[in-house]
Amino acid sequence: MQKPPVSFDSIDTPAARRLAAIKKNMLIDKLYQSPSQTRVRLVRVQSDAGETRPQKTNVVKTTVVKPAKANWTDKVAVVTGGSSGLGRAIASHFASQGARVVCLARDENKLAATVEELNQSGDAVSAVVADVTQDASVAAAVAEVQRSHGQIDLWVNNVGRSLRIALTQAQVSDYQQLMEINFLSAVRCSLAALPELDRTSGHLVNIGSLAAKTGWPWVAPYATSKHALAAYHHQLRLEGPKSVHYLFVCPGPIRRADAGVRYSAEASKLPTQATRPGAGVKLKGIPPETIAAQIRVGCEKRKADIVIPNKARLAFALAQLSPRLGDYLLKKFSGSKH
Repeated sequence: MQKPPVSFDSIDTPAARRLAAIKKNMLIDKLYQSPSQTRVRLVRVQSDAGETRPQKTNVVKTTVVKPAKANWTDKVAVVTGGSSGLGRAIASHFASQGARVVCLARDENKLAATVEELNQSGDAVSAVVADVTQDASVAAAVAEVQRSHGQIDLWVNNVGRSLRIALTQAQVSDYQQLMEINFLSAVRCSLAALPELDRTSGHLVNIGSLAAKTGWPWVAPYATSKHALAAYHHQLRLEGPKSVHYLFVCPGPIRRADAGVRYSAEASKLPTQATRPGAGVKLKGIPPETIAAQIRVGCEKRKADIVIPNKARLAFALAQLSPRLGDYLLKKFSGSKH
């Protein structure tokens, strides 16, 4: 009959004590690498009568320390294009988290109406009228936010617009217009806000698009401007103040009330798919509230970028490995035979 093992805990010799100490340290190291609550082990001890019985002993108790939840209370968040669409959703979401939100837009009446509606829910939202295509206007807006609120902790470059047009029909003026709105406005605002964001170790968020990662039929000037924004944002991560967190957000088509008719006039001579959200991409419209929540989480986790839907990353990676395969996948997702 095989003899049961005897615990070294019941033997009191120098060698046994050293071995027990080694085993205990190894066990503590293991538990530290994989934290949990109190763990229990069974050892067999021998009684005076020669019988063995299991005895339960507590080994060690470890506590899992989770990072504290980010606190947006009294943080100052500035959202360009905050009077409607995604910008309004971002403003509403951060205000609901306790932030003092400043919406920037150039349509004074629309901006005032938006701020009034948001404040009805008890949120702290204010407005600054500004034209992000003008250096002086942006500088004045930053100065006004600093004067009124004393700081800037989050700046979201959300202003942007799209265009439906065939590549051969697009003129230089079309590219210039979208580069000014989608790219240069973000550069202008970033340069103006960076000194303050550096002081507060804040967040700079640029709203891109899936078109910032790939080309797409019927939106050449738009995709070009968003690619430029993606390149600039990468340079910010490489060369910008290290205390600032930079987040690039690339959503697919955003759900909105006028989806499907918004580009009907300018795309009247294009295939029907050009009038659809995302110029016909086979993706469901994303609620702006979903994007706003992901932006907050991305800031809290200090992510480098967000792609919505996340599965699009695979298509972008494949396109880098094989451009022809990437083009094939684009046509498959768009249904385009062009």
